Amino acid sequence: MPAGAILLGRDQERGTLAGLIAAAGQGASGALVLHGEAGMGKTALLDDVAATTALPVARVETEGSSTASPALTDALVAAV
Repeated sequence: MPAGAILLGRDQERGTLAGLIAAAGQGASGALVLHGEAGMGKTALLDDVAATTALPVARVETEGSSTASPALTDALVAAV
């Protein structure tokens, strides 16, 4: 998303992500799986939220699959 761009229609999602980030700032751990059709604005949403925090953000992207692999899911669960 270009610098200064406005993310429209994602207030609820941004609020949910802001809550997760606030909880992480207080020591909570967790993981988020965000999925949807191509072009829905998933990357823009994550970029927007990641730009608002000083916390480290790790992103794993998969191609050609609508679900995370069991190995990836197991690794994420073990990490949190």
